[in-house]
Amino acid sequence: MREEIGQSQFLIVICSPDSAKSEWVEMEVSHFLTLRGHEFVIPVIIKGTPYAKDAVDECLPLSLLRTEVDLLGISFAGQSKEQVLLKTVSALLDIKYDSLYDRHRRRQRRQRMVAATVATVMFVIVLTAALFSIMQWNRAEQRRAEAEQLLNYLLLDLHPKLQQFGRLDILESVAEQSREYIDYISTDVRDPIDAIQAISLRRNMAEVYQSVGKLENAETLHLKNISVLKKLEQIDPKVGIIHLLKGEEHQALASIRKTEGRFQDALHETPMKEKLK
Repeated sequence: MREEIGQSQFLIVICSPDSAKSEWVEMEVSHFLTLRGHEFVIPVIIKGTPYAKDAVDECLPLSLLRTEVDLLGISFAGQSKEQVLLKTVSALLDIKYDSLYDRHRRRQRRQRMVAATVATVMFVIVLTAALFSIMQWNRAEQRRAEAEQLLNYLLLDLHPKLQQFGRLDILESVAEQSREYIDYISTDVRDPIDAIQAISLRRNMAEVYQSVGKLENAETLHLKNISVLKKLEQIDPKVGIIHLLKGEEHQALASIRKTEGRFQDALHETPMKEKLK
């Protein structure tokens, strides 16, 4: 204990009538005062009164009572634990209490802002979990339409908002969980509406992957779309929307491959009239 006290810059004394009568507390305080001055002692009063007229109420150890300077101490009376802690820290760091209190309040405000942001992120995650719960347990047409609408919102409308806060990782997680469902609704190309809806969702997913730099994942999704569109083309070659969508998928692939520096591959995806230009 003497070694520990000798290595300490400050001594925080928890003061009460009981500690004032303690032989061990008196020995520790007395030893510290022989090494350092009273200005390095911080009395924290939890009960009793310093310099009390009645010895029964006295809370300061005898060594502190004998010092020539009055030690008012930090009292719990009428104060919260937070205030007592801040006053103790202000004494340790030699910082004005008001200044430290202002810092503490600013820190609390920042913490509340962070908590609000976390709550928003958690809301999105819970929303996503609810979405996939709907997909898993209820395949009714109306429910599926609602799920697809919500998925489009998450992957498309929410995209710029989360990008602003640097939280595209949330959308990436949504995209990862969406892939199995989208593949499920597009397995039967005999239903063109389902297949085209899946192509739209898959394209939104590819845009998310491209935003976070996962170009290989984005390329895989565009290739899947092209494969589905080719099957649809074989069923009905005269549907103009299929040729339009296929052209858009090839353009998206060309853009990705240019970004990767694969200019020859990008040229391969470019329509002939664009090459001539």
